[in-house]
Amino acid sequence: MENGPPATFLDSDIEVVVMDDGNVSVTTDTMSAAEDAQGDFTPVEADAETETAEQAGETDNGDDPSPDADDAEATDENVEPTEEPGNDGDHPPDADDAKRTAEPVRMLYRHDCEYACCAPRWSKFADNEEAQAKLEAEASSMKIVHRHTFDRNTKTWSTASFTINCPQMRTFLGETLANYQDLDPDLEGWTFAPPYNALVHRWDRLQALHQELKDSAAEKEKKQAVDELVSFMEPILAPSVNDLASIRTTGKVRYNDLWQIFPPGETVLTDMWGVQAACRVTKYHKSRSRNCYDISVEYIDWDGDRCGWQPWTLSINWYSGLSRVTGLPIYPLRFAENQAEIKETMVARGRRFEQLRGYHLLNYRGVRVAMEEDQEQHPVSFPSLKTGIRRG
Repeated sequence: MENGPPATFLDSDIEVVVMDDGNVSVTTDTMSAAEDAQGDFTPVEADAETETAEQAGETDNGDDPSPDADDAEATDENVEPTEEPGNDGDHPPDADDAKRTAEPVRMLYRHDCEYACCAPRWSKFADNEEAQAKLEAEASSMKIVHRHTFDRNTKTWSTASFTINCPQMRTFLGETLANYQDLDPDLEGWTFAPPYNALVHRWDRLQALHQELKDSAAEKEKKQAVDELVSFMEPILAPSVNDLASIRTTGKVRYNDLWQIFPPGETVLTDMWGVQAACRVTKYHKSRSRNCYDISVEYIDWDGDRCGWQPWTLSINWYSGLSRVTGLPIYPLRFAENQAEIKETMVARGRRFEQLRGYHLLNYRGVRVAMEEDQEQHPVSFPSLKTGIRRG
């Protein structure tokens, strides 16, 4: 290519000269002026061959017209990565999104009420057993599963039961409910239903253990789990707990609330042949056929050969309204007005009873219980025997 005359471009503070050999000369008054230069350069002398010379100068980098490695790296750094469809960059695609993409058709099944008392229901499961299995599998991963039933009369939801799945919560409840009558939480699946008898009876113990845990150096995770458990149960158990507090305050109880004052292990008072005796509650049962509460207890007795706990069952017949606790045929010692005096008397009599076990030659004046012929099968003072009372 022939060399043409130099072309000159002028700006206010910049002079650009294209030389005959294709080199470019830039002259500035100050460096800042060159940095601040903006706008288009105005050609003073230029012809058709000048542009060709400029192009030749720009591309005359050897035989390879492609940009060098540095330019290529700079180009790669400025290119933003392309995000895959369904991915927002920071968050991976949802599994359900992927499943919906893989399964564009969703099958739904209509289930009609057998008794035509409710509207049809659509489900992605063809049968209820499959739906129930799926639901239980999802619920098993939750700390607490709270089930509700709907009351059509009041139009409200109420608790049907709840299940504890959290290991820390189970450990705490196991300690709270230890040795409770006929209760094995594992066999029950750690599921509790109204009226929550065991939890109400052990509520005071639960509160005490909770406070001990707060004051201890236990792990934070365990403390948090127990806090969540107690906070969950408080509003559910509140009605029964409040009723029990009212019974203790007023000394009066309704028939349907009798179970609250007879927790297993409670010391109770009753009369045996006109003599006040102390017993220990083992269990209680509400008999619907006989319309009464059966309270099973045990007491210490000796039949001439064996000394130990003997069972006995007393009944409290149905009554309306309120009844004084101390007016019942059997009632807890804690409701007695002279509780301390009665306890002292019982302990002294029990020690005397222990001293008289065995065979002694003594004079006795008091009540004698006449036994049946088959006395070896019964304790001495078993109340269900046919007895006669004689004065010696």
